[in-house]
Amino acid sequence: MGFVLQRKQFKLTFGAGTELDGASIVIGSFSIAEAETLDASTDDPSQINAVVDAKLQLVADRLVSWDLEDEQGPIPTTLEGLKRLDFGVVLQIQQAWAAAASAVAAPLPSASSGGETPQPLEVSIPTETLPTSLESLPTPSS
Repeated sequence: MGFVLQRKQFKLTFGAGTELDGASIVIGSFSIAEAETLDASTDDPSQINAVVDAKLQLVADRLVSWDLEDEQGPIPTTLEGLKRLDFGVVLQIQQAWAAAASAVAAPLPSASSGGETPQPLEVSIPTETLPTSLESLPTPSS
C-alpha cells in the first residue's frame, strides 16, 4: 500500500476591518483540477450561471464549518447557504482560501528537545562605530 495523503484543512482568518473579521471558517484543501474550476471563466452569457454554480459548489463541498449568520439565522455550509451571502463576502472567502492553500507550512522541528525548553538564540551585534564618510575608508592598492 502506498503513502496516503490526507486532505488539509485551513482555518481562514480575515484582516481587521473586513466584513469577516472575527468569523470562524474552516475549509478543506483543493486539488489542481479543482483550482482550474475556481479559475474558470466564460464569455458565453448562457454559461455564466453554470460557471458560477460550479465554483460555489466546489466551495460548499470543501466547507467544514463556519459560524456565519444572517437575519434568517445560521447559514448552512451548502450551496444554498453560500448563495445567501453577499458577493463580496464570497470573494473574501475564496481569496483567503487561496492564500491559505498556497502558503508554505512552517517546517516541523528536526529533533526532539528531550522535554527541555530550548534556550533562545544569542546574536552578537558588533558595536564598533563605522566611518561616516567614504574618504575615511582605506582604498585598495592598485
